Amino acid sequence: MELTNVNIWVVLVCTMINNFLASIWYSRKVLGDAWAKEHGFNVELLKPTPWHFAGAFLDAFILCFVLNMFFNNFAIHGMGNGMTIGFLIWLGFIATTHFSGVIWAKKPFKAYLIDSGYLLLNLILIGAIMGSWQ
Repeated sequence: MELTNVNIWVVLVCTMINNFLASIWYSRKVLGDAWAKEHGFNVELLKPTPWHFAGAFLDAFILCFVLNMFFNNFAIHGMGNGMTIGFLIWLGFIATTHFSGVIWAKKPFKAYLIDSGYLLLNLILIGAIMGSWQ
């Protein structure tokens, strides 16, 4: 795999979309309160700092960068193919590894659904964008 094949523009756009989607998904008006309750957090005490936002941006950037490497090096083109790859990455790597937390760490199943649901939507959306951008 070559790093020179990465399209930095689609990576940056998808990074921003990733963070925007997370801000909606985990907002108190959508699933933030349920997420905090399932994890036993007091939502009033969860005040994000600039470090949280920087870490989330870096995390999303790495995800999008590596995903774009796969798209370019394996010649994945088209919105449908991109969405399929996003789903398969979620199914093979995210759904399975996160479910082990339900099995072994007694993570609440509802928390699993919230977290893995966000990642499913995120990967399908990013896959659609990257597939279309090729």
